[in-house]
Amino acid sequence: MREITGIEPAKIGKLDTETLQEIVKFQQHAAKLLQVKLDDQPNDIVKVITEWVRELKSNKQTLENDDCIALGVLLGEQYIRAFGWHWGTVDDSSASVLNDDNSIAIQPIFWVDEVVTNREGTNFMLNFNMVAAGNMPVCPPNTAMWFH
Repeated sequence: MREITGIEPAKIGKLDTETLQEIVKFQQHAAKLLQVKLDDQPNDIVKVITEWVRELKSNKQTLENDDCIALGVLLGEQYIRAFGWHWGTVDDSSASVLNDDNSIAIQPIFWVDEVVTNREGTNFMLNFNMVAAGNMPVCPPNTAMWFH
């Protein structure tokens, strides 16, 4: 892909201990909701999340706030497990997952909520496969370009 230039560096922050502990709890909640194991293969979990959200949308259902957070956390955790990404914040935003040089970022909780409530497509698996294939924008380190 073509390198994207002229992007200002983002303010990258770390999550506090309490938030990291909440992430563990929300993952467990999502695993129970989706009937997956937290040690299942990351791509299998993303596939289940994608199919589950598609079904939810086709039935014109919504998610409780805690369920939305839980699915987002579980989704974000798969990028960490599969690609070595990490949790953080971007410009004081909510929890995000970022690649190793902080050039790419995803806000998985926002993304799940956006897909459930507004977007036509449910593209979690597509995005995950693009990252797996290295098919992402090439951005300078620490610019945290949103990729969802």
